[in-house]
Amino acid sequence: MTHRFIKSEDGAITVDWVVLTFGVTITGLAMMGTIGPSLGRMAVSVVDALEATVGSIYEGSKVVAYRSNYDFAGDTSAWAGASSMYVDGFGEVLGPIAGSGGLETVTTSFNIGEESDSATLTFDLLAFDSLDGEDAVLYIDGVEVGRMTSDQGYLTWTPGDVEGITLSATTLSEGQHLGGMQNDTSVDWWRDAASRITITVDDPGATLDFGFGSTANQDVSDESWAIDNFIIESTVTASPEPLG
Repeated sequence: MTHRFIKSEDGAITVDWVVLTFGVTITGLAMMGTIGPSLGRMAVSVVDALEATVGSIYEGSKVVAYRSNYDFAGDTSAWAGASSMYVDGFGEVLGPIAGSGGLETVTTSFNIGEESDSATLTFDLLAFDSLDGEDAVLYIDGVEVGRMTSDQGYLTWTPGDVEGITLSATTLSEGQHLGGMQNDTSVDWWRDAASRITITVDDPGATLDFGFGSTANQDVSDESWAIDNFIIESTVTASPEPLG
């Protein structure tokens, strides 16, 4: 019987496993004296970091309540009055957007929640081709809040004066042949421009509407506007006391 046990593979594997487990256990116990204090210090650091984060929230910091973004490479069904299209030099954009006499014809709505203290919209505004003094008109909740004018690819920004709404514009490129619907570099007056628009709305309410119009007076094959890289984010001031 002893001979059969020694030759048995199952028996040998069992013995090997017991010896291996014993060795690992002894090694782990031996290492505790070395790594134990470090693990303890790490645990304290993690707790301190969590307490600092939670503490800052309780002190009334801003917390993101809502966020949505569009690169217009996919579904644009949330936008009325315009759709996405590939435009040479720019890729997929919301546009080209035709003239509307400045009236609000492109619209979308965001349900950001009643608790939001402020909402910030950021997007790229693109001017294509032979615009020569025509405007892009921006709306919030049906009210005009600002205009961008393109004159042969050179931009002029005119922010509105609406209480509770702050606007800014940064020129990304102007007076250049960037692409557009008429990417013909031999025609000197077909120049394009791009700017980054930021709109901050205080106390926006549960729903915020964004709209766009244009005073372009020729076909989109000759001059138009477009929107790209649209982001909206609303924030709320965290409760000064722990919740629950």
